[in-house]
Amino acid sequence: MTTQNPANRVRYAPRSTGERRGRRAALLRRSLAGLVGAAALSGAALGQDSIICGTKFNDLNHDGVRDPGEPGIPGWTIVANDPNCQVSWVATTDANGDYCIEVCSGPNAIQVFEQQRPGWRQSAPASGTYTFNINIPMGIGGIDFGNYDTTSCPAEYYSLTLRSGVDDYGAPLPLGNGDPSAPNWQIVLDPDSSTVEPRPAVAVPQNTSASWASPMGTSRWISSTYATGTGTALNGQYAYEMHFCLDPRFDPNQTTLILQVRSDNAGAAILLNGTGIGTASAPNVTPTPIILSGGSLFVAGDNVIRINVTNSGGATGINVFGSLGSENGKCCCEGRDVNKTLNTAFEDDPLPPQTPSMLLYPLADDDWQLVSTPSGSTPQPAIVLGNTTSGSVLPGTIPGSWLTTGCPNTAWIGASTAGWGYAPQGDYTYEYKFCLDPRFKNPQLNICARADDFGTAFLNGTLIGPISSFSSPLSCYTVTNPAFFLPGDNVLQVIVHNTPSGTSPTGLYLCGTLTVDDGRCCHCATAPPAMVGWWQLDEFPLVTTATDITGSVIDNGAYLGSAGPNNRPVTVNPGMVTRAKDFDGVDDLVQVPDCAPVPAACDELDFGLYGGTNNPGDGNLSIDAWIFMDTYLGEAPIVDNRGSILPPPHFDLHVSGYYFFVSDGQLALKLETGTTSPVCAPYVDNRPLPLLTWVHATVTVDRSGAVVFYVDGLAGTTSGGPSGGVTTQQGSLTNAAPLLIGAAYPICAQPWMYFNGKIDEVEIFSRALTPAEVWEIYDAKQTGKCRPDYSGGDTNCDGEVDILDINSFILAVGDPAAYAAAYPGCNVRAADANEDGSVDVLDINPFIALLAGG
Repeated sequence: MTTQNPANRVRYAPRSTGERRGRRAALLRRSLAGLVGAAALSGAALGQDSIICGTKFNDLNHDGVRDPGEPGIPGWTIVANDPNCQVSWVATTDANGDYCIEVCSGPNAIQVFEQQRPGWRQSAPASGTYTFNINIPMGIGGIDFGNYDTTSCPAEYYSLTLRSGVDDYGAPLPLGNGDPSAPNWQIVLDPDSSTVEPRPAVAVPQNTSASWASPMGTSRWISSTYATGTGTALNGQYAYEMHFCLDPRFDPNQTTLILQVRSDNAGAAILLNGTGIGTASAPNVTPTPIILSGGSLFVAGDNVIRINVTNSGGATGINVFGSLGSENGKCCCEGRDVNKTLNTAFEDDPLPPQTPSMLLYPLADDDWQLVSTPSGSTPQPAIVLGNTTSGSVLPGTIPGSWLTTGCPNTAWIGASTAGWGYAPQGDYTYEYKFCLDPRFKNPQLNICARADDFGTAFLNGTLIGPISSFSSPLSCYTVTNPAFFLPGDNVLQVIVHNTPSGTSPTGLYLCGTLTVDDGRCCHCATAPPAMVGWWQLDEFPLVTTATDITGSVIDNGAYLGSAGPNNRPVTVNPGMVTRAKDFDGVDDLVQVPDCAPVPAACDELDFGLYGGTNNPGDGNLSIDAWIFMDTYLGEAPIVDNRGSILPPPHFDLHVSGYYFFVSDGQLALKLETGTTSPVCAPYVDNRPLPLLTWVHATVTVDRSGAVVFYVDGLAGTTSGGPSGGVTTQQGSLTNAAPLLIGAAYPICAQPWMYFNGKIDEVEIFSRALTPAEVWEIYDAKQTGKCRPDYSGGDTNCDGEVDILDINSFILAVGDPAAYAAAYPGCNVRAADANEDGSVDVLDINPFIALLAGG
């Protein structure tokens, strides 16, 4: 039995753990009520049946836990194997990823598992299967399954350490524990029939036997079982696997894998993606490194290292030390990472609507993580102990030496809010992480710090120098040696020593900057050709014009809205690329006037079949934008350019145009070609979108081919649309209606619809973009695309601003369409001499000044 949620159910922002449990409980109650009607939910009422419910979710960060913003996955098959009843029950997840499945009651052991899909890897549960006993009729919730798409690569996998038995912070795993995060070493084959694979391999003692006494570097021996501390396991075949992901654009010739492997049984085969690359050494032999650089064994997407071990008696396990590096793959960092402030107790990268500011006691400074303390409970954010620069201090009497200044916008942080940072004696390790592009140049790290009692600073494990005590002058260092820095994740670490016995004040006070030149993340991506509209939506508050910064015709829009105190879309900082606009879901929109009359050569945002400015006449188009949805509420419009040949209120007759939107959490597109009644059948993408997360949404339309949706640069599967597909919609999309951003016209029996959330970087092209072009736009992320340089005043495009530009300037101001025809390849924005986003008579005097060299 599969229980579906109501078709009109509205899904709001991601719930807390408690709320999700409440939803599951409600789902259980509905399912059970369907079985027993109005009867009490008792064993007698249930008869011999029990209900198991849970959620299938997209584990976007691969951590095996459903986090806020990680959506459910619909249409996934979940199986319950019931040996007592000798039957397997099957359920399919609904639109929200939820399922319920009926099984017969015990006494028996029920196994619940998912059917695997190509291109996906399971991350939860760690064992892959839930097993539990059902002795009486009952309802069980929270049986969740997580998977992630192996064709999309998290950025941190770009540079990977492959050490066995080590966690993400480089510390050895506790004995008997496996690493629950991804990537990790998994047991995928084990002769013990009582175990369920895959499951994390566990760390075992290095002194299990004399030959295991020396693991390589900071790695540890791992095995299928901790047993009694000896690593003893059954005889037979064992297989260990680690998966890593390469960006679709990776360069195989710039990809290097280095491995050193020991096995309790020498000669264990080592394979990469099914091809042998070497064998393991004996436990007491230093392995010869396997160095694999370039070649065809690396693949885009999921890659698998596999080690096959045969145990012929006693202990068994492997010890691995290695690394992976790949050039020209996904950029792991963001634009703002190349110019950062490192000050303790200062929030320099806050979430909107906050601005950079000091953090007050006892808030947490999550930029600085405590990864080691005498009392454990790490990692955890460091606690702000006081803001001495603004006079706000922690309770009690702050030590006079802590009032010493020297760093602006900086205060002390520590491990405890007790007293003035009282904490037990011992060492406290603080870490600050930052990311550098693989092609970074000229890094410079500047820090000044003091510690209570004193400390030592390291960058990626290399000593920077001692940190002075709390009553001494600041210790200041500048690090410019490139050898100190790494591509990808970098760690600035300060170990603070608290020496008095018992508890005493301890903390860290540090200010600094990081600057880096010429990384991939420092530079914008080149915009694809045939862009006819580009609204950055990053205007400052009080600016009412949404400027179109490209195209030979200026298609500026107006920010509109009447409800609420702001009366129009609100500027947020940061957006996805610099600033963005937040739409209230009530009446906020951007309206771009149409270039009437119709047909008009100047109307490049209409895609008729007659051709025109920047319009080849084939009716093809592409739209992309960054969106951040606060709710799923019916339809969420991104761009609507549909209109009727009749005046309002006749919206639903002879409609033509295009409408790009989110429908019940999935990307959708409607095309109308002027038929008497609108088609109204949307093309729909097959993937649910997350809430409260920036998503890059793209649709491409090839009128002779197909409609293709892209989410974060990757194409999906399109369904829906009129019978016969887009090739049957060959009419013109031209209309006289204004183009709307964040709103939709009342067409197809819908009321006016509005987007609830943030929109950034809306772009329209007069052709179908290629998959590579879509990926490049997405992969630019926070740095965005390169802004055009229109060489103000050079209206005839000869590279000079002189009297030869006068005639073309006059034409651009008086008749933009005629200018576009007379000067193909030039951009009318070159006439925007006063740089106000419009070409009009106000540009005349500034243009004269440009001619005069002023």
